[in-house]
Parts: sequence; C-alpha cells; structure tokens
Amino acid sequence: QSALGVLDEVVGEFLVVVGVLGMSFVVGWVMKDPLSELRESASPLFRRMAPGAIFTIRYIVPPLVAVIAWLSLRDTLALVFG
Repeated sequence: QSALGVLDEVVGEFLVVVGVLGMSFVVGWVMKDPLSELRESASPLFRRMAPGAIFTIRYIVPPLVAVIAWLSLRDTLALVFG
C-alpha cells in the first residue's frame, strides 16, 4: 500500500475517532454550560431532551467511542506494520 493510503487509513480510521472522543470530553465535562448551548436554537422537543443528551455525551459516548478507537487502532497498526 502507498504512503498516502496508509495516511488515509490512519486519519480516517483512528484520528477522527480520537477527535470525537476529545470533543465528547470537552462538551461533557469542560464546557461551563453545555445545556444553554444545546437549548439556544433547539426545537421545543429537543429542549426537553437536552439533559438526557448531556448525560449521553458524558457517560455513554466516551466508553463506546473508546472501544471503537481501540478496534480502529488495532486495524491501523496491522495495516502500518503488516
């Protein structure tokens, strides 16, 4: 496989997943008031669901994305190192 193909695999398979993991951490734990951001332009239905969305971003998304990152890392390392 060419170098560009390997870079595409690394970025597309692994770095995007790590970026999602980082964003879920920042939105879930670092932002001062993520609920106000979610409610600002949301529909009335989503405004009622916003606390559940924050719970999901904090506690459900990170473990799922971490598992996906682990599987992606295994595949990426297998591609890079044969």
